[in-house]
Amino acid sequence: MNTTDDGKSRPTIGLDDESGEALHLICLEDGSKGIIIGGENGSLRIGMANKEGELFQNKGEFVGIKYFDNNGKLVWEHNIEKK
Repeated sequence: MNTTDDGKSRPTIGLDDESGEALHLICLEDGSKGIIIGGENGSLRIGMANKEGELFQNKGEFVGIKYFDNNGKLVWEHNIEKK
């Protein structure tokens, strides 16, 4: 478990492979929860967030999947909650 500078908890579980960070389960202090699958060309992020957050780079509520390239640029998304 990690603790942020302001004392909030940030529990994570990570698995690495020969190329580095491969899989993470994460619960952020802003309420975001997700699974991050890291690959050679980017990361697939599956999960949910109640408000604007860093993990999914969302501006509001998000439930779904996003794919980011290695530069952190959003390539593809599917937001289940989008009306």
